[in-house]
Amino acid sequence: PTSLFIEKTNDKLGIVQAPGAQVTYTITVRADEEFPVYNVIVLDLPPGGFNYRHGTWTANSNFRGDIKAGGITTEPTYASPGAWQLGDMAAGEVVELTYVTDIANDTQSGVYPDIAWTEGTAANDPASGRVMGNDGTFFVGTAAIVSVENNPDAEVEPKEKVIKVEEEGEVLGASILPATGANNIYMYVVWTTFGLGLMFLIAGLLLEFYKSKKNAVVTNIIVFAITGILFSGRVFAADPNLLIRLQSPENPNREDVLNINFVVMETEDRPVVVKCFKKDPDDVSFSQFGANINVNIGGNDGYCVADGSVLNQKGNFDFYVTADAGAGEVISPTVTFYHDNDKPGKPRELEKDKNGSCKYDISFKTADDGGDTVRVEVFRSDEKEFEANPSTRIRDIAVGSNQSVEFTDDKPNCGKTYYYAALAYDDAENMSDIAVETLETKETVIVTVSAELSESAESVFGGILALPVEGAQVGEEGAAGEEGEVTIEDLEETEGGTAGDEEQSEVLGEQTTNRLSEFLQKNGNYLLSFVILLIILVSVYFIQKKSK
Repeated sequence: PTSLFIEKTNDKLGIVQAPGAQVTYTITVRADEEFPVYNVIVLDLPPGGFNYRHGTWTANSNFRGDIKAGGITTEPTYASPGAWQLGDMAAGEVVELTYVTDIANDTQSGVYPDIAWTEGTAANDPASGRVMGNDGTFFVGTAAIVSVENNPDAEVEPKEKVIKVEEEGEVLGASILPATGANNIYMYVVWTTFGLGLMFLIAGLLLEFYKSKKNAVVTNIIVFAITGILFSGRVFAADPNLLIRLQSPENPNREDVLNINFVVMETEDRPVVVKCFKKDPDDVSFSQFGANINVNIGGNDGYCVADGSVLNQKGNFDFYVTADAGAGEVISPTVTFYHDNDKPGKPRELEKDKNGSCKYDISFKTADDGGDTVRVEVFRSDEKEFEANPSTRIRDIAVGSNQSVEFTDDKPNCGKTYYYAALAYDDAENMSDIAVETLETKETVIVTVSAELSESAESVFGGILALPVEGAQVGEEGAAGEEGEVTIEDLEETEGGTAGDEEQSEVLGEQTTNRLSEFLQKNGNYLLSFVILLIILVSVYFIQKKSK
């Protein structure tokens, strides 16, 4: 009955971070209230690009105090999974581990998962029986959100004046990584039990039929066929000692090349082979892209690199990864996002005309960009050098491509001269180049595009705490979970990102279709087995009926 429990969290749950920020992870290990656990270790794997900062680790026990100072726990090495030595834990002892990671400057936007697990021995002998943490589920983990500001090159537009445009970029959203599914081993047990029950039912129906010697061969063939169906193929392919999790990229996505991070761990010291799969808007099924990725014994993080040959059009893309350590393939949840890296054309012919002493008539045309433009923001300032941000924005106009727009603007101060600029957006929130009004004299107008303009990533990710991993239970926010629980908030997959409501509806509609396709792909062997068994059962029934 000896048991061990593990939980994991981080201090930035639900808080959007930028490259260069730090994230502190906390791992809590608890021994059973009645039995000690010996030779306890923790294996932990942060996401790719989250670099362990040397010297930031702590290790404290409620019974033994600071086990770092006591020399029991030494600094872990995070060359791949980091290994922590906890020594022998008394019954009811709780050990808390912490460490700091720094997010690399080249980390792309997205939600980054991690994995950890623990084990010990039932007796003070390394050769004694293993005690696995959270027995039956093993793995725990959290997630961290990264949002990267896009910084395009400054452009200089000479017309009747010199316009210097400095775009500071925008805060990019991301879709929420769904929690991993339930442990597949239970599904296999259910199917096996069902199949065996059906086999015995058929055997019962064949009992009289089997008594006839001439029918014995037919009966044996049917029974062996059923047994072969039940115990062949991938019915028992799930490996409970292996878990893989995949980064969820920003949604909508605007990158030309995506490095989609995965973390994979296993508990049996086996090498792991990872494969990357994608489905683009034109595909009806998933296909592998890139070569097989060989992962070190015990696991590691890596990347599925989706370049222009993969992200070759606009639309909804689906990705998942598989891992195989020799005991069956494990499949990650599918991540879905809308890809669009084509910015709309910038508004043109932006002009202002005096309308009395305290008004301007503003006019412009949207670009003839084939439907890319869906809205335009207009900005105003009494300075020739100003920032296009929410404080200077005066209009947010829903308008399509190649359309003329006119409106009258009241001057806040009748005695001042005001200057205007405009930006167009497409349905993926790609931002056009800045357009500035045409001046009659050769003057310089500098407009800086602020990162505050696009929808805040915090509003997209608000309320996120962490992600329950395979088989884990969900505890209440901020509270210590019960045995085997991960004290993190459950999440539902969010689609659509910063796109409009209509786009979100389309994305969600396609997501339903994608999930059905994914279900058939992953569970088709079970359905096929059921159909074959049903056909056999019906055939046997009619054979028996005919024989009477």
